[in-house]
Amino acid sequence: MLQFILEEYDEASSSLDVRVRQHKTNFKPTKPFGVRFTFAEKKVAVEAIDLQDTELVDEAYVPVKNRIVAALKPSEATIRDLAELTGAEVGTIRNKISELKGEGVVIDAGYRGREKLYSLLSSSPNPYRESGDDDNKPETVAEFFANPPEWLPKQLEVYRKDPARHLKSLCATVAAVILGDGLRGDEVRDEVERILTEGAQS
Repeated sequence: MLQFILEEYDEASSSLDVRVRQHKTNFKPTKPFGVRFTFAEKKVAVEAIDLQDTELVDEAYVPVKNRIVAALKPSEATIRDLAELTGAEVGTIRNKISELKGEGVVIDAGYRGREKLYSLLSSSPNPYRESGDDDNKPETVAEFFANPPEWLPKQLEVYRKDPARHLKSLCATVAAVILGDGLRGDEVRDEVERILTEGAQS
């Protein structure tokens, strides 16, 4: 059983984009996929199209944390906004936001009225940037730790209180500076651990 959902009709190109969901209960649910129908004289062309993460924020098969991240990619949002966008309960959103903050993926982004706003670390103005950073931006983890910014010692203090808990957050921060994306913390983790181990032994 398939469900077809209208995504967009582009009158200029006579193309119709549709999202297709599979609802057959005795099959394992599959990721929704996109189909584009392009209409021409005496011809209809059909092709598969990729669906962006931001188009899947309301899909129940996607884990809530992934839906939150996708919903925050375009802009900051409140917990109530995220509940409406993802279809998840407010309490669930609140719990997952706390987890994502602990992982260094989501940060507080101010307030809208009385409601707190959240954003992705990687899509926010870099909260760790200092004047002159653009000219002296480190290209490697080693360079970053060799010439640490003023805020790094404070974060290392937090890390040392509970390394197992705070390593992921620290790596997300390093990735945000080095790679421009806090979601790529796993890519710098080995190097960060090596440098921290060497520093503890010296």
